Amino acid sequence: MSMTNFLLFLPLIILQFGLMIIAVLSVLKKQHFKYLSKWIWLFIVILGQLVGPILFFVLERDE
Repeated sequence: MSMTNFLLFLPLIILQFGLMIIAVLSVLKKQHFKYLSKWIWLFIVILGQLVGPILFFVLERDE
């Protein structure tokens, strides 16, 4: 991978890791879940890369 390609993908990589860290902290802090258990959400957030954290925030948001 050339440096130009790396620099093009750098914002996406930063967004992905930022969302993942925020989602993991939110999962660990939250006590009650609507759809899945804490461990399943952690698995989805970590392995789901960009889609996992977005799914968590959409489906488990507090009303």
